[in-house]
Amino acid sequence: MSLKIKDMSQNKPQFPLYIPTKGRSDSRLTVKALEQMQVPYRVVVEEQEYTEYARVIDKKNILVLDKTYQKNYDTCDDLGLTKSVGPGAARNFIWDHSISEGHKWHWVMDDNIKCFRRWHKNKRIKIEALIDTGNGPEQLSPSIYSKVISASVGTGETKQVLLNVEDYGDIDVSSAVNFR
Repeated sequence: MSLKIKDMSQNKPQFPLYIPTKGRSDSRLTVKALEQMQVPYRVVVEEQEYTEYARVIDKKNILVLDKTYQKNYDTCDDLGLTKSVGPGAARNFIWDHSISEGHKWHWVMDDNIKCFRRWHKNKRIKIEALIDTGNGPEQLSPSIYSKVISASVGTGETKQVLLNVEDYGDIDVSSAVNFR
């Protein structure tokens, strides 16, 4: 079931949304889902992939990962930079970027989220705009964290959707915590 909710494009989420991404400029699932809902976001890409992403995403929505974050990231192994350090360095970059803009919280989303759904009268409804409950738009924030779920987890014929559980594809992070 899909419910078209009135255009909420003038309303911005209370906290910024970031998507660390690598090698997925062609698919951009989370980007497409957020654009459909007219929700502002930023992707964080490695420098060598900037051009690929800039072909399909507005440049104002792209942040280039500072290589210092990769160099200084503790991989907890002896391989160091001989392999990818994964998204941890990008998440630390995002954390500092959020703080530099004065945010107390920020969202970090996986780059493979096909759509978002919420529960309404015991049915999952695809979110096509910011949620308007009649009391004004609900924001993507910790207060409604349990109401927003990822719609497709898994691939191929074995798509799994876990209902009424936290979705670790979307992580709301406090910028005030010093432990990373």
